[in-house]
Amino acid sequence: MEYSVYITQNLLEPAKAYVGMTNGNKKNYMGSDGVLIADIKRLGKENFTKSILATFSDDIECHFWEGFYVKSMHTHMSEGGYNKTFTGGTYRIMSADAIIKRSKDRIFSSEAKANMSIAQKGRKWSDETRAKMSGIKLSEEAKTKFSIARKGRKASDEAKANMSIARKGLKYQKRK
Repeated sequence: MEYSVYITQNLLEPAKAYVGMTNGNKKNYMGSDGVLIADIKRLGKENFTKSILATFSDDIECHFWEGFYVKSMHTHMSEGGYNKTFTGGTYRIMSADAIIKRSKDRIFSSEAKANMSIAQKGRKWSDETRAKMSGIKLSEEAKTKFSIARKGRKASDEAKANMSIARKGLKYQKRK
């Protein structure tokens, strides 16, 4: 995915500008700041320009440069601009726990889930990531809970056929 740092400038008040970050090329997107949006509605979109300052393949690097451009282009509100933070996006002022909680509480539409599924198809995990994932050990309590949750489930004929295909050619030890 491509990430961009952009600047939206107010042509009527050249000192007022907003630096932001976006993923993908959203041509009509001018920024998310409430004051900026209100000014665009009040003054008209034709009185604002958006320019891409830099593009990145990594969102963390993009966030870093977003903060750099906010400072170097003097777009913070204390300097007459629209940006509320010197570091860019609001994620920087949230704790790691708050970000995790916010992510867990999200409910996605079936369309969003389908898009996320498509995005993950064919993804290759690094050896380091695979090692981390395979190193996860469940406690006995967790194993018991999983076991109880799965009791009584019946696999559909299609699922049984898929499991059978997946097992073809594998050798198993016989149970005692």
